[in-house]
Amino acid sequence: MIKILIAEANLETRVGLKKLLLTAPALPGKGIEIVGEAEGVNEVEGLVAKLSPDIILISTNLKDIGGVEVSCKIAQAFPLSNVIIISEHPLSHDELKKAMLSGVRSFLVQPIDLQELHKVIEEISALDAHRRENLPVSPVSVPIIKPKIIAMFGAKGGVGRTLISTNLAVAMVESLKSQNKKIALIDLDLQFGDIAIMLNLTPTKTIVGLSREINELGNIDEELLESYLVKYRDNLAVLPAPLKPEEADLIRAEHIERILDLIKNRYYYTIIDCSRTLSESILVALGMADTIILLLTLDIPTIKNAKLSLEVMEKLGFSPKIKIVLNRAYTKMGISIAEVKEALASPIMELIPSDGRVAIPSVNEGIPFVIKYPKSNISKSIKSLAEKILESPDKIKPKKWWK
Repeated sequence: MIKILIAEANLETRVGLKKLLLTAPALPGKGIEIVGEAEGVNEVEGLVAKLSPDIILISTNLKDIGGVEVSCKIAQAFPLSNVIIISEHPLSHDELKKAMLSGVRSFLVQPIDLQELHKVIEEISALDAHRRENLPVSPVSVPIIKPKIIAMFGAKGGVGRTLISTNLAVAMVESLKSQNKKIALIDLDLQFGDIAIMLNLTPTKTIVGLSREINELGNIDEELLESYLVKYRDNLAVLPAPLKPEEADLIRAEHIERILDLIKNRYYYTIIDCSRTLSESILVALGMADTIILLLTLDIPTIKNAKLSLEVMEKLGFSPKIKIVLNRAYTKMGISIAEVKEALASPIMELIPSDGRVAIPSVNEGIPFVIKYPKSNISKSIKSLAEKILESPDKIKPKKWWK
């Protein structure tokens, strides 16, 4: 089968393209399979990384960013997928030259002719088959950054999990601002979640509504998911916790799995603020996460709980993706950082200093401290953590003074 991904903001146009593709004459020994649809650039990147389509039909009028330049970037980022540009007008000489140099295979002008579409797909399919046959045995791999899920977990209350989650999300959005990447922040402290308060949001819809939709409809789509997300500034969307503690019982583990499956296709990074209990829903989130940040502070009960959590997660096979972050890392607490490292037999990814003069006003005003106090030491540490996550947490090594 020739796997095709359609990237077009207009629903009617997407439906028309699907009809054309599915009515096109069958190629010798091959059929056409539409593996996905996308409305914006972030969705395209996520679906291409996940589905590896043979052909990407990408329009110049995507929802977030349009133009030929976007198609060129997609072609460069995913060289094993063949990009066909769909435009409402013929490309200029400069646009055509740039597209071809970027690896774009062809372009079509709307309204698209069935025979022309079939001919282009046939030619690209033949060229692609020839190209794959002549690939070297050990081709140079092209690094592709896939959408990732980051789960923030604290084995004890009061470690600052929600405060760090919200500020980390905002810091990551700022780091990715030039790339226009979107971040999602999910509150999975289902009984007493505070993300909405931390960001001064007053949501009318929460995750419990999505769970009801799944129960009633049997499923949800990306459009319905988006209607439950609360926008906070540009490129950051929040899925709030239930407004009433008793509503937490309405949310099941399979609901969480379905929501995360959908959200990771639309957002470059998803940050989950997990509750401190290893419930079924939290275990699903931890299992689906690419990185688990275990947050702790310099006190014996928290370290004890962190050690127990590590033992449980090791049995579940989560150990390779766990990164430890130490909050309120104040060296005069009676416990040294070296002792924590030894007790947990694990390096520490980041130290976040204690700064109540910055953190408490930030919480009370509902303004993340990375915005309100960007030059403070605590803000700098969060930005450092964000950069390490974006760089690739697997490559982070402990600093020399931790040894």
